Amino acid sequence: MSRDAVLNAVRAGKPPKLPLPPPYSAPERADDPVAEFARILTIVGGHWHVATDLATTLAEITGPLAEHGPVLDCTSAETSEVAKSATPRSAVIVEGRVGVAEMGAVWVGPTLLARSYLPVVCHALVVVITREAIVHSLHEGYARAAQYLEDEPYGMWIAGPSKTADIEKTLVIGAQGTAAHHIVLKTC
Repeated sequence: MSRDAVLNAVRAGKPPKLPLPPPYSAPERADDPVAEFARILTIVGGHWHVATDLATTLAEITGPLAEHGPVLDCTSAETSEVAKSATPRSAVIVEGRVGVAEMGAVWVGPTLLARSYLPVVCHALVVVITREAIVHSLHEGYARAAQYLEDEPYGMWIAGPSKTADIEKTLVIGAQGTAAHHIVLKTC
């Protein structure tokens, strides 16, 4: 078979051209992204708290955890030298830069972290976020997170506690990361 015959056979066998899919359109938005964030967070195994007094709310969450190990608060730029040790943490408190309502996830950047691995190796992660930081979709979330990437080398989306399951349908929470995930909405 000649080269031209092969090429003609290939051209004859091509499927017809299909029209391009429609442009991406965002899913329906919830009326209140904060309420939707709280709803989805609860579904994925997280805990939602609204703080009128941040110190009291954080103490209520971390108080019982402190019995099992140190609690590290990374929401202050004055994180101590002790925080930079490799000591396992019972709980780590971090600032959430952006929250995404459609998946109950928060963007955490490294600026205030003594060590970048802290949000994933502690028993409980406590993320403090403001109402203004919560957006509807992941597309909006990435657009908002981009402003932090100018000053921070990376960031990570964290959605609920670590979960894994096997073929026997046994769900294990906390096997490969945090076992408890608390989001605190700072209203004060």
